Amino acid sequence: MKFNDVLKLAFKNVGFKALRSWLTILGIVVGIASIVGLMTFGDSINNGIESQLSTLGSDNVVIQPGAPVQGIRSVPGSFQQEESNGYLDEYDINELRNIDNVEAVSPIVSERYEIEYGDETASLIVNFIIPSEYEKINSGIIFEDGFMISDTDDERAVIGYSVAHNIFEEEIETGDIIIINEDYEFKVEGILKNEGMGGSDNNILISIEYINNIINDWDESYDSITVKLKDSDLLEATTEEINEVLRDSHDVEEGEEDFSIQDYSGMLDTVSEMISLLTALLTGIASISLLVGGISISNSMFTSVFERTREIGIMKAIGADDGEIKALFLAESMIISLIGGIGGVIIGLGFAQIIISLAPVLFSGLGNISLMINPLLLVEVMLFSVIIGALSGYFPADKASKLDPIEAIWYE
Repeated sequence: MKFNDVLKLAFKNVGFKALRSWLTILGIVVGIASIVGLMTFGDSINNGIESQLSTLGSDNVVIQPGAPVQGIRSVPGSFQQEESNGYLDEYDINELRNIDNVEAVSPIVSERYEIEYGDETASLIVNFIIPSEYEKINSGIIFEDGFMISDTDDERAVIGYSVAHNIFEEEIETGDIIIINEDYEFKVEGILKNEGMGGSDNNILISIEYINNIINDWDESYDSITVKLKDSDLLEATTEEINEVLRDSHDVEEGEEDFSIQDYSGMLDTVSEMISLLTALLTGIASISLLVGGISISNSMFTSVFERTREIGIMKAIGADDGEIKALFLAESMIISLIGGIGGVIIGLGFAQIIISLAPVLFSGLGNISLMINPLLLVEVMLFSVIIGALSGYFPADKASKLDPIEAIWYE
């Protein structure tokens, strides 16, 4: 038989047992869809987070009180610091501003308060900031409406996208009044676009000038300080200088720091490692279903060999050799796996798109994430699918090719 004849007959045989074929294909579809969906989702989230972290700037350094946990590179806002007496205060800020390569220093105090809007109440984070410094640090900040408050705007606020659109039943607009901690009214001056990281979409920004009005017993310490560098090429040297300045300020020796320092690249590495590990774990689990699909193909092909024993005998009797019989059954198993692979890729991409569209809701403050399709991944998955089909079909095909034609013809 010619190669074209083998393919035509293989497609015909796959279609002849349509129900069995589709049930077998389904096993491959589930495995491939799981792998494609999870890996595409992981790549898309990783790319989105990298894009959003880049708005922090590669020239920014974040300082938090508390020594970093050994072996864990902390991400600002993740609170991965050891319990300590670490603190950051105004003296630290002034010392940091005296470093030559420092352009801006933005301290933040974060407190959770009950926020009232209309007849509703929600518990949200309020960030006390120096607005002018905050804008320098967050150069990529985008407003959906309104603008940034000034340093002296005592009773005005900027709110995150989710605060404006998702937290309360009635959406908040610029010019509206919100009440913080039951007694303090703030006019909404600006609404951030939905591109935040670290929960900023759920936060409220007000000037630190107003902090003593709300926090009666404020100890004048800060939850974090972000430092913007003039020259990012001097990041390593400046980070070491920051370490030295803060060690002197806190009167601690090297290795005994009661503060942690993290830059953009470190944050990105940490997040990427976490996502890659989670994606690899889930993909490994999903691969089990693909293995089950391969076993299903093998079982289906063995059944087909038994059912078509007489047919194989007749084909051999009229001139088909062992190689052609083997090629026929291998082609059938590879067609099944190929169809399953194509279906799995389509469903997997659809699954990833659905999860990505829900990501901003499921993971608060994540922001908008776009589907990132990796062509190489799709090619690799399709090749893997075909290889699974070939391996699964090899032994049934080999068994079929070795049947004795006389015995096969008389097989009942």
